Amino acid sequence: MKRLRGWLLLSSVVLLAPNSYSQVTASLAGAIAVPETSNQEAFDLREGFLIVVDGRIGPLEHLKFILDTGASHTIVSRKIADQLALSREPGSVINFQRKLPMEWARFPEVQVGPVVATNARMMVADLNQYSEFTKGIDAVAGLDLLSRCQRVQIDYQAKLIAFQARNGASQVPLFQAKGILVTVMLQDQPVHLLVDTGFREIALFEERLGPRMHGVDVRQLGQAHIGSLVGDAVRLPGLHLGSDGSSSAVLLVRGKTEAVPGGLDGYLGPRALGAKKIELDFGSMMLRWQ
Repeated sequence: MKRLRGWLLLSSVVLLAPNSYSQVTASLAGAIAVPETSNQEAFDLREGFLIVVDGRIGPLEHLKFILDTGASHTIVSRKIADQLALSREPGSVINFQRKLPMEWARFPEVQVGPVVATNARMMVADLNQYSEFTKGIDAVAGLDLLSRCQRVQIDYQAKLIAFQARNGASQVPLFQAKGILVTVMLQDQPVHLLVDTGFREIALFEERLGPRMHGVDVRQLGQAHIGSLVGDAVRLPGLHLGSDGSSSAVLLVRGKTEAVPGGLDGYLGPRALGAKKIELDFGSMMLRWQ
């Protein structure tokens, strides 16, 4: 089976639990406010789509965090948990049809940008076992941290990121994290996608699309897989993104989707939009891009 590099979905490690994304479907918008220069910081862009920023866990500074809006929980590397000598408890997470072993630990303090979570219960794992893109990475920052921001602005060209914290964000329980859904059109039929910065392209669940796939001109590009998930790399000319009506390559995932939250048809990697800048507005649950 052909393995297409770059299709790996970081957030497949942690599938969003029911109600962990916004029930109000967001829209794609074009206007992005200019951030305050003092609030910007540089980031490392890996593989053309992964955002890697500096973060802190307890006394350990300048750690490398991947920002992944497709993951419900932050995952910290086992190496860091060992270094802090944190006690852990065993657990597992349902990843589509698979149950994956995980550990949980309570971290005294975790910081990304202006967001600080104290006494935070987060996942612990050997990150290298779950993704080919985590070499030298200390943690994957999920929605439990990122949605504490009012908005996050990412400039892919300048490699600058700006965080705007919410007022009282430190008081928001981590389990209330919500992701951003957008609606795209597949031959005049709405398709709801979770905005996932841990993914390069677009993934659609074939079973969820159902009759919306009738009459769609599917152009096969090859086979691909994400972990244990098997799918086809295809191009759907009837799938429209943004105002220019462009189409993009899609991973059409086969298999049962009982563990996928209702109303979710797939994942949207922002880089599939060809955007130079994006804004993740967690206050209004909107994705804006230019």
